[in-house]
Amino acid sequence: MDLQKFNQTKFKIISLYEALENIHTELGITHFSEQLLLSKAALLADTFNVVVVGEFSRGKSTFINALLGQKILPSSTRPTTTVINKIHYDLNFAYNIYFRDGTNRQISEEEFQELIVGGTPDVDSAQEMELYEKHVEYIASIEYVDIAYPLELCQNGIDIIDTPGTNDTDREEITFKFIPQADVAILILSATQIFSDSEKDFLKNRILANDIQKIFFVINFKDRLASKEEEDELFDYATKHLESVLDNPRIYLVSSRNALNFKRTQSGQTLAGKRVIVPDTLEETGFAVLEDDLAQYLITQRATIKFQKYIERGLRICSALDSDYIQLQKRAILVDLEVVKQKVAEFKPRIAATKNNVVVELNRLLASLAAFEKKLVTRYRMGLEHIARAAIAAVDDYTGELNCEQILRRVENVVAPLQTKLHEELTEFKKTQMEGEIAYTVKKLNSACDNLIKNFQRELEISTTAMAEVAFSSTISINDELYQRDIRLFKNFMIGGAIIGVIAASHMLVPIVGASFAMFNYFKYEQKGEILQKLKQQVNKKYYHTIKNQLQEFRSQYKRDADSMIQALQNEIGSKITSFDQQLKDLLLEKEANEVNNSAKLATLQDQSERIVLIQNQLKELF
Repeated sequence: MDLQKFNQTKFKIISLYEALENIHTELGITHFSEQLLLSKAALLADTFNVVVVGEFSRGKSTFINALLGQKILPSSTRPTTTVINKIHYDLNFAYNIYFRDGTNRQISEEEFQELIVGGTPDVDSAQEMELYEKHVEYIASIEYVDIAYPLELCQNGIDIIDTPGTNDTDREEITFKFIPQADVAILILSATQIFSDSEKDFLKNRILANDIQKIFFVINFKDRLASKEEEDELFDYATKHLESVLDNPRIYLVSSRNALNFKRTQSGQTLAGKRVIVPDTLEETGFAVLEDDLAQYLITQRATIKFQKYIERGLRICSALDSDYIQLQKRAILVDLEVVKQKVAEFKPRIAATKNNVVVELNRLLASLAAFEKKLVTRYRMGLEHIARAAIAAVDDYTGELNCEQILRRVENVVAPLQTKLHEELTEFKKTQMEGEIAYTVKKLNSACDNLIKNFQRELEISTTAMAEVAFSSTISINDELYQRDIRLFKNFMIGGAIIGVIAASHMLVPIVGASFAMFNYFKYEQKGEILQKLKQQVNKKYYHTIKNQLQEFRSQYKRDADSMIQALQNEIGSKITSFDQQLKDLLLEKEANEVNNSAKLATLQDQSERIVLIQNQLKELF
């Protein structure tokens, strides 16, 4: 599907939503107003996440700058403490910093550049160490920096997420927060050190382990190869080794630096430096093919994935409008007025009783969730302690040469499977211990709401096949983000999201390797035993500093999610019951007002029903 067809389909769905809004207004109801409004906004704002990952010195920042066509992101040839950057399309270039406490503010380009930690501090200087530690603490308080930039690739809701080096202590944040949310992952490799063991481990244990198959492999530094023969040899080598890990890998050999130089020159910029190389065409850099393939892939995938949920949402609203309102009013017109009055009066106490039962059931579920929390926290704490002991032991047991990357890789290889195992154990505990309780509550609340409607239809003798299908659960889709504030959040919790999802979030896993590469540089002149001892102290300190905050944040996040789900479920079923109550009043008013105008009213309802069928058919044609 090309971009023109993509936009045509998007705006066709929006126009059908607007047609539903018109019928909604004609019926004089408000139950679906927010859903229709937010659906259109979400359709327009829906984003695709492209996560760029790679180890230090792979040219990752230069690669993203080449996509942007400008030197926006700072680059460095050495490991630095960095923040995560999210780039989205906007005609107005701006930086906005988002903190973990929920606050945000706009910053200048100079402030953004200063986020990168400068030179290595002198460990013998208390003042330098204090400033360094304060800056690192400030960086840790930042969730991400949002960069608004008019990048064509990012049009139609595509975000590019720039991450720190995968061999940084922020690896857990990349892995457990951004990569699982990614629609596409771009792994930057180096032509001078192709597919190292640590990169292979990261691909297997971190990307593929998260069931992400949408990967673009970009081999950077094409300009450092001497000939076409070397390029072919490198490409064949990469293909062979990547095919041992996954089928049909997408591999691109590029020069990010030369692509950036070409784009900057094309935009009229003057490049300084004696060794600046500007190619004659973008094709020479390998970037043109990569950008075309990436853009086409994003468009076709979004057309497949994005539109389906909005089509299904529109079909659900069509069904609810016809069943819950139009068909009910059509049948009610044919029922005697006094019978309607009697039945409406009889159902008032039933509505009140149902509301009370909902409160009782939700309080019971909340108590159960509180009990589960204690068990989860205990298991989580024990697992983190086990991981920390293993990380410290990995340093103790290290016998190789004094090499920063090898020590970090040793700790990572020990810790990674333990983190995965902990996540799997907690997920399995949730599945076996909690889902039954939640499913039971959902079933009871569904039945409470359904029974009100079905009993009223039965006693008023207006039940039809369509009316019999009206159910609380029928208006809900598990994969629908629009309802994250309400029952959607509750159902997602049952299949692995919400509360248990925070266990996989960045702040819920210990960054076991507490010392950065910069910390190793502090000790490069000391004896091996002293270096390993200080590293172990850093790991130990980082663990005990983090574990308390992790457990506290877990409890807070658990409580927020539990409260949100309870409130969401209460809001959703409360809205349904309130809507039913209002329908009874409307039926009575309509019956009284339309006793002399039944024929015209029936004709109007029939017209609305036929228009809904037409909308349904047009939505189905878009599948």
